[in-house]
Amino acid sequence: MVLIFDIGNTNIKAAIADNDKIIRTKRFKSDPELDESYFLNEIQLFISEEGLSKCDINDAAISSVVPELTGLVERTAASIIEKRPLKIDSCIYKKIPVKVPDSAINEIGSDLLCDAAGAWKKYSKPCIILNFGTALAFTAVTQEAHIAGIAIAPGLETALKSLAGNTALLNEVPLEIPESSLGTDTKKSIQAGIVLGYKGLAESMIKRIKTDMNHEYNIPEDDIITIATGGLFRVIKPITDGIDFYDPEITLYGILKILEAVNS
Repeated sequence: MVLIFDIGNTNIKAAIADNDKIIRTKRFKSDPELDESYFLNEIQLFISEEGLSKCDINDAAISSVVPELTGLVERTAASIIEKRPLKIDSCIYKKIPVKVPDSAINEIGSDLLCDAAGAWKKYSKPCIILNFGTALAFTAVTQEAHIAGIAIAPGLETALKSLAGNTALLNEVPLEIPESSLGTDTKKSIQAGIVLGYKGLAESMIKRIKTDMNHEYNIPEDDIITIATGGLFRVIKPITDGIDFYDPEITLYGILKILEAVNS
């Protein structure tokens, strides 16, 4: 059994995996003030709820885009597996299932790297992974498992909070699909701009990235699949047909596949 952590800007996702399967997951808020003893107790409880003990966990891996929380999670994992967990960073990039561009070695977020690795190992096709999180990130992978490039925009909630925080008299509104793009009050107007706008953003970026992958890598556009992940995909999922697969655990799966590659 393997313990996996994906430390993001909004949540820490913990998972237990066995062979190729993510068995159980749990989320924690990415709070810089997270108490270390509390977190360790919660992870031990998480393991025991699956009917396991720490003796059943023989390895661990961590992807983190929040340096302030990385050490805490590393120490927690180490106390359970009684050795140093794998931290996904540039030191191991030569061993992973996808190739990172030289210009991105020290810049690519490990979460997006894990998205690419997970997608390639699971689908083995040129693809675009859309990660709907704090940011909306598009990661393109070629038919040779090379990361062709990444596009990043603010996430839906990030855009909504920015609008509410920087505009007088506007309160936050729920991210729900409006009946029309013609908003007749403040709530519906914001929903039209954010929700319908992000549907258009996602679909237009997919189209543009496919075109660029065709021009730059000679990949037929019809051969490129699209994979969505991240909790906020739920907002536009009912109104878009531009996504081939919804895979909420692709990042965790990528961490698992990277751990396997490094250990092989």
